[in-house]
Amino acid sequence: MVQGAAVQLREVMVNLIFNAVEAMQEGGSITIRTSTNAHGAELQISDTGSGMTQEVKRQISVPFFTTKHSGTGLGLSMVYGVMQRHGGRVDIISSPGEGTTVSLLFPRFPISG
Repeated sequence: MVQGAAVQLREVMVNLIFNAVEAMQEGGSITIRTSTNAHGAELQISDTGSGMTQEVKRQISVPFFTTKHSGTGLGLSMVYGVMQRHGGRVDIISSPGEGTTVSLLFPRFPISG
């Protein structure tokens, strides 16, 4: 079980899915997976899009950084901020031409009852 602000977590999901769609200009697929372990829960969003270079990957959490022709450059910095406020973290695996996997890692919260 994870604990969080539903509106913020929904915004994170919408943002990541829109980014995945935009990275697949010529089509592709998006896969969403969830898993749990002793430390918490993980939600992964993977796409078969264009992927990112290491230079782009280093800057994606910086507010106003964007590689898009339109957009504010605030989406992924918002994702990082929400995950930080929820005690979680964001891991990204991406290579040019290989797609991207964004993992949202949430700490486990005890179930009361």
